[in-house]
Amino acid sequence: MSPTSLGLALLAGIGLVQAQDVMLPPVPKFEVTSVKPCRLEPPIGRKRADTSSPGRLATGCNPLVDNLNLGAIQLAYVAFTGGKSNSELLSIHGGPNWIRQEPFEITAVAKGNPGVAIMKGPMLQALLEDRFKLKIHRETKEGNVYALTVIDDSKLKRWREQDCALRTPEFSSQQDAKDQRICEIRMGPYGGNPTRLLAEGSMIEDVTGYLGTKLDRPIINKTGLAGRFNIRLDFWADVNTPEMADKGPDGQQMSPTPTGMTLFEALQKQVGLKLTPTKGPVEFLVIDQAERPSEN
Repeated sequence: MSPTSLGLALLAGIGLVQAQDVMLPPVPKFEVTSVKPCRLEPPIGRKRADTSSPGRLATGCNPLVDNLNLGAIQLAYVAFTGGKSNSELLSIHGGPNWIRQEPFEITAVAKGNPGVAIMKGPMLQALLEDRFKLKIHRETKEGNVYALTVIDDSKLKRWREQDCALRTPEFSSQQDAKDQRICEIRMGPYGGNPTRLLAEGSMIEDVTGYLGTKLDRPIINKTGLAGRFNIRLDFWADVNTPEMADKGPDGQQMSPTPTGMTLFEALQKQVGLKLTPTKGPVEFLVIDQAERPSEN
């Protein structure tokens, strides 16, 4: 899907749009761009989250593919495009190892102050295709998934407007919500420690998308639940949560025995939801080409 058509889907707020039925709006371009290798900083191995604002893109310091903090490829091709929420991620296959290991800091300035959503969507796509020679496509195949179903919806807590402000693509910091705390999904700590997931003002699709990047397979929402919820889960990572499990000296994942509830147990006992292994359609991104960027 081209940056122009993705920009149309984003701006129109609808699903797929036939190009021949409408006049495609022009996608703004960045006037100045900067792509620099950067250093991941302790204690969490990241610089502060991006500080993007209308007219200025600032992604922070992350690898191009980063399931924990949203790498630039995930932002550009998934998070802010095609009607996806900013936590509904897809698996990314292929490409050289350095796109997952070497962090970059991307900053850019655009004329006319376009919104954060379009900058992190089709405009960032164009930047990646130019500076990293990135070529990418989508595929869907039958594969292993988890089905999320309801066993006791009385354990779910509904979100209220006074709880927190819903994040929109234009929000770039906590201050953007006019002194009201912004709803967010966050998780931590993990790696030999108990893990807590907080999902505030979140639809079930947001939670399944987020958790699907931490598990050994994606999640399909079969709950039928509409609306927004405040969800809290306390659990221990295990072999079924490979993004959170401890790794041995050789970098291979270990199979620790949890000392408390697993994620699967916590979902059932704490919020009344159940994950069941099954088969289903799995959509993913395939990187056909990526090159290290030229100097600024």
